Amino acid sequence: MKIDLRSDWVELLKERLDALGFDTSKFDNDQDLKFAFFGLVNRLVPTESRDVHVSNEFEVPEEHHPGVNALEEKFENGRPVWPHQSKGLSSTDRQDHMLSDWGIQHFHLGTEAEDDSPYMQRTGPLLFAMVEGEDAYFIDVEEHGAWAKEELLRIVKNNWPQLLEDYRLDTFDTLACSIDDLDKTQRQQMRRNGINVFLEIDSEHYAPPGGGLTSAGTSMDVVVQSDRFVKCLDHLESYVRSNAMPLVRSALDTSTYITSPFCFSLTVHDGDIGVLEEQNDIFFRYRQLSPLFRELLEPENSEYQGITDA
Repeated sequence: MKIDLRSDWVELLKERLDALGFDTSKFDNDQDLKFAFFGLVNRLVPTESRDVHVSNEFEVPEEHHPGVNALEEKFENGRPVWPHQSKGLSSTDRQDHMLSDWGIQHFHLGTEAEDDSPYMQRTGPLLFAMVEGEDAYFIDVEEHGAWAKEELLRIVKNNWPQLLEDYRLDTFDTLACSIDDLDKTQRQQMRRNGINVFLEIDSEHYAPPGGGLTSAGTSMDVVVQSDRFVKCLDHLESYVRSNAMPLVRSALDTSTYITSPFCFSLTVHDGDIGVLEEQNDIFFRYRQLSPLFRELLEPENSEYQGITDA
């Protein structure tokens, strides 16, 4: 029997990311490729309808009201918002340290697409927001470069404390660093060096709401998601190895001749991921893909075609 789902996963990622326009030949090892894929998943805001919540401190320069209104309408009506995101999406080796550290996304406020690009016109002021499930939380509009502006987290705590509750610490007070203790340059340098800092906001202490960074500067969430997916593949492969004949026999008519030895490969089919037994042409569904995974892993008609046309 032939089965190697880890290798199949790597080849599937290469094929699908290349189809979207990414250059996967630059990756030195399979781990970097996996992290690049889950990094893209982590940064992309999936297209779905969301309720928009606006902070009490939200202020918009007059000239950017149309851009904010357009973005709000897209969130509420389930239209793609990724063209408003950073062009860093076009490169799989770009990191969004603000997102990894604080869980805060940023959006450009252009109202027209750039020439020969799906991305909206770039703007100096950006809309900073948290996107959680079916909700988008508009924090404030700040100038480009406010990646470490601590007031953004204070606004989140003042308006939606529940967004930070899972990260609140009841111990380790002495290890926490007040958001006022570090200037913006120091905080960004610590992010670049992969150093995580517990936060003190108005006398309460928090772990990084974005999950934090590894010492290599990779998002911790990306590493966890990638490792978890590989463990799922290992579990699936172990199950198939132990139950190959019963699986194939149950899928065929009792009078059908079974061709062996079996050859199983990881396959995406009609929104599902599973294994294909190639000798007998049988697909075994493992699980349904999320809409974002489906768009990325079945890119023929993906809404993300053109994401690399920065």
